[in-house]
Amino acid sequence: MAPPLSPRSRRSLRVRLVGAVVALVVAVLGVPAGAAEGPGYGGDAGGLEIEVLRDGSEVAAPADAVASAPGYSVRVSSQGWLASTSVTVDVPGTSPTIAVTDEVGAFRTVVPMPTTDRPTGTVSVEGPGPDLLPRTLQGAVPTPSPGLDLRLVLLGGVGVVIAASVAVPHLRRRDAV
Repeated sequence: MAPPLSPRSRRSLRVRLVGAVVALVVAVLGVPAGAAEGPGYGGDAGGLEIEVLRDGSEVAAPADAVASAPGYSVRVSSQGWLASTSVTVDVPGTSPTIAVTDEVGAFRTVVPMPTTDRPTGTVSVEGPGPDLLPRTLQGAVPTPSPGLDLRLVLLGGVGVVIAASVAVPHLRRRDAV
């Protein structure tokens, strides 16, 4: 049987365990696109991010979003446009929406769907690029993925490990008394 660990050794072991868990989470979840490139450089200039939201529960809609009946909304974000200008966002099943880019040429808008059906099709964004030439980006509305999200499973496992690393020493102390 191994000799019991000193309080200092236990504390050091806990710090290393938490550090390893944090490193694992960062490695699996990754760093947001453009984070290493500094402010104002949102990563891929040609990127178009499209997300389907159900009843607005996944994220809070921006203050300028139009309220809709319970159902779906589509959040569209992009960068690489002319700064402080209008772009047209066309989501299938809705009227075209105007979004305004920020000081670095990025925008995010939430388009409420007029029906309770899950949106499908291709989203199109048109507007001037930073070189003042017309630009169009298109992307498909994502379809729901079947099965478990590996990132959520990993985060749950990390939570269990952290809880166990905190609870086990307390249980041992209680049993020793």
